[in-house]
Amino acid sequence: MAEPISLNLELWNDSHDSTKFNSGVHAIDKYIKEQVAREVRNAMSGVVVLTVKGQRVVRGYYSLSAISLDFQDLPNKLTKTLPRYPQIPATLLGRLGVDVNFKKYLEEQEKEPPYLGEYLLNDAQVATVRAATSVGSALMLVDVLEPTSEDKANGARDPIGFYTKYGFQALHANPRRLYKSVRTIAQEQEIAKKKAKVPETSE
Repeated sequence: MAEPISLNLELWNDSHDSTKFNSGVHAIDKYIKEQVAREVRNAMSGVVVLTVKGQRVVRGYYSLSAISLDFQDLPNKLTKTLPRYPQIPATLLGRLGVDVNFKKYLEEQEKEPPYLGEYLLNDAQVATVRAATSVGSALMLVDVLEPTSEDKANGARDPIGFYTKYGFQALHANPRRLYKSVRTIAQEQEIAKKKAKVPETSE
């Protein structure tokens, strides 16, 4: 029986190898292959990569950056709870991708879906809440890239349903920009922590 594969999340640096990364979406692949070095060097984004422990090959990644949103673009249910500043600080999940070949390999090895996208999204949400305690951020935004016709021909699916499944909602001004309040994410994390606690046994 093969030993379980140990995965690791760490900040990208130029020692990571993304030359063979294939998410099925050209824009996602291009970012981690060609754009990430300039983004990180200029502190435009923080990029976290998924690797196998002890290896440098990128198997998945996500990027986070600071952004602001016009108050008038927010839905009424949010504006009722936020201060009426012209701009509202937010954290943008600009890219998230998983190598489809590695995902398939893991599924064959472990005989069950590896849920790598969920793993990355959860870590991105944890990072967003953690950063918001020192640099204000009221919302987490996702710009969901629509696969091109070529991407779709190669098997890529529109990921928008993936995000809405986990509570992200579309902004009316831009249906492909989704949001979730950092307050909601923090509450979800607290609930998850409580559920994860092992009940104490009586002696």
